Amino acid sequence: MTANSMQKFIESELSRNPREKVDYRVFCRETKTFYENSPEMSLTLAGESVLQINGQVVPQKNIVIQRFTGVKDCNGRKIYEGDYLLTNEGNWRGFVIFHHGSFMIVDSDGGYSAEPEWHECKIISNIGEMDGNAGKYLQNIKEEK
Repeated sequence: MTANSMQKFIESELSRNPREKVDYRVFCRETKTFYENSPEMSLTLAGESVLQINGQVVPQKNIVIQRFTGVKDCNGRKIYEGDYLLTNEGNWRGFVIFHHGSFMIVDSDGGYSAEPEWHECKIISNIGEMDGNAGKYLQNIKEEK
């Protein structure tokens, strides 16, 4: 296969399956609320800022960007990074994190579940409802790497 035909193949494969938008939510540390996703909100990789709302830069230190795991809990709610879940594994509880290329649930004692039954879990809290404690926990996990 020539480089030109390989390029055409790649382009046809990419256009064949429409890509979904990346789903995320953004938590504001200052107001302890989530920003509403809107067309006026965009992620950027310019300098120290990663979020712009209506053209205004929001400093990275003021926000937590949480990726959607791609699954929903037993009540049909989307599960995001930073959510605190009750699992079907002996009523074990833990935080959702993204670690080494996959989502998993971890607790503060070092327990983890790399392949939980997501649809059997229940969201019991999120970073906003925990008054910032989840953010501190996630920061500690990242510092331990």
